Amino acid sequence: MKPMREAFALVFRIPRLWGVQFLGNVLIFLLYSGWLHLPEAHWWDVLLNALVIVLVVAAALTLHGGTLNCFQSAHAERSAALPATCAQSFPAG
Repeated sequence: MKPMREAFALVFRIPRLWGVQFLGNVLIFLLYSGWLHLPEAHWWDVLLNALVIVLVVAAALTLHGGTLNCFQSAHAERSAALPATCAQSFPAG
């Protein structure tokens, strides 16, 4: 049960991760909602539909892959400082 407790403790120690996840998921949801309203009357509309869905999938994979990369690096390097381990996944803006 200790690894589960450590995982939850790690989540609560990274507030930037919460912000990036929240804003990223809102953006993905808005892109998906916009995709549902795109028309398909012409060939360029179908091309735009394909482009938007590729963007949605790429954004989701990048966001959630970066989060998993942050957790993996935080658990792999126990002696490293926590903000430094996640810096490669979520650089400061």
